[in-house]
Amino acid sequence: NYSILEALHANPSISPNVKLSVPQPIVSSSNSSIEDKKLGQLAWKIVRDNPELEKHIIAQAWDFSFSLSEGTSRSVIIDGEAYDEIAGDDLEYIKDYCRDDAEVFKILVLIDEYLRKQLLGSELFFVFSHGDFGYGNILCDSKTAKLSGVIDWDTSRDTELPGVDFFNLLIQKFRAHGSMDESYESAYQWLKSEEQLPTKIRAQLYDRFSITDEDLKLYSIISVVHLMGRDFQFHPAGSLRPEEKDTLILIASIVKTVMDN
Repeated sequence: NYSILEALHANPSISPNVKLSVPQPIVSSSNSSIEDKKLGQLAWKIVRDNPELEKHIIAQAWDFSFSLSEGTSRSVIIDGEAYDEIAGDDLEYIKDYCRDDAEVFKILVLIDEYLRKQLLGSELFFVFSHGDFGYGNILCDSKTAKLSGVIDWDTSRDTELPGVDFFNLLIQKFRAHGSMDESYESAYQWLKSEEQLPTKIRAQLYDRFSITDEDLKLYSIISVVHLMGRDFQFHPAGSLRPEEKDTLILIASIVKTVMDN
């Protein structure tokens, strides 16, 4: 984490408010943490004990994520190497675990084909992301729910698309109450709703990064690919859970509909 945190704090384009929530880098030793300890409680515990504070936490999480994206964005033309950073590497990782399941492997090939068609040659924005942005890595004041820190940056990357980090948080939020495929659909429907916060999010994504409402489906699929790619690091080969297969089947149906049109 040291070099990542050092780079974030040294970047003059990143908002001071964002830096306040990023741990200061410290030299690692056997007797010290890689991060400064931040005052606060993990967001999932606050949501568990005080559900009425969740909306406040979600709103702050978005502001943090968007400000980080604003301060680290750069325009890129998506070539083969950039595609692998966005989705290709994660898809190959998942394929390696599922080669004995012909149905799943065929779905992964279809998703890969769709994402390549949509992304290659496009001019998009790359931003810095946390990589595992969720309630388990967000610290807040236990009484006011004011965001006080974002920890554990070891899965961060500087080749992410705007909004993907936050969609990861939404999936994890809804996953506490349902299966992964249900969580994906719930997260997407929330983001498309006319509630105040989703409306603000869509407007900011469009105004700053030219991400349209139609693009949200593409970006949400990329978020799931990241999430599953990370999860599969802890799976024995071939151990696809039923909910993960259901999620891939759901995404495949979406991809087929888009490709047919």
